[in-house]
Amino acid sequence: MSSYATCLCQDAEMLRKQREEIILLTKELKNQEEQIKVFQTNNLKMKETIKIIKEEKLKLEQTIQQNNTENTSFKENIENLKLEIEALKNKIAQKDSYNQNQSKKILSLNDEINKLKQKNEQKDQLTQKLNSEISKLKSNFKDQLKKCSDLRIEVNDLIKTIESKNDLLKLSSNQIDQLENNLRNVYGFLTSYMKKNEILSEDKIESFRNDSSRNDEDKSKKDSVSEDLKSLDSNLKLGNSNKSDKILELFNSLKLNDKQNRTSTPAEFF
Repeated sequence: MSSYATCLCQDAEMLRKQREEIILLTKELKNQEEQIKVFQTNNLKMKETIKIIKEEKLKLEQTIQQNNTENTSFKENIENLKLEIEALKNKIAQKDSYNQNQSKKILSLNDEINKLKQKNEQKDQLTQKLNSEISKLKSNFKDQLKKCSDLRIEVNDLIKTIESKNDLLKLSSNQIDQLENNLRNVYGFLTSYMKKNEILSEDKIESFRNDSSRNDEDKSKKDSVSEDLKSLDSNLKLGNSNKSDKILELFNSLKLNDKQNRTSTPAEFF
């Protein structure tokens, strides 16, 4: 009995141990099942991740291809920009050359302007001199008119004196008539001379500034007056060799006045 009980105890002990082992195995199995489930879940997630990675890879390849296309286009744009930059450099060089030419032209124009300024200054100086000459001309013109007027008065007085004192001259009637004619010629000449001088108005004097040829014309007029005086002198000498001293004095004063006028400039004559 005791051996049987011992065997039963041993069997019970062994069964208990086996039960514990079974329980442990069951727990381990459950753990392994859970691990398998976790692995399967992880595997599923991994597959999804791989799928996403493949999609991302495809997108990345497309992006790379697009970037390559863009890089090609970018390179073409860079080449075009290089060509444009080269063209701009050429234009800048042309512009610099144009600017240099313009600078030279500006310098040349400045030189011309300076020359024109100098000419204008010289012209102003000449204008001042001309104004001074015109002032002298006006003054001399007035003096000449006054002298002619005084001379005409003297001739009138002389004619009256001669007419009132025919007996003192002891001249024949023919000589007296001839003398009167000559004196009237002198009077007519002086009147004509004064009219010629009076015709010179202020406008003609101002126009003298811009017409230097008037000097020659005035000189010819002066020479014409001198020729008239010479002609009158010849006529008086031919027909009146025995005139009075007053007639000779009058004619000599005319010649002296003409000589004084000849010593002045053509502008001062008028």
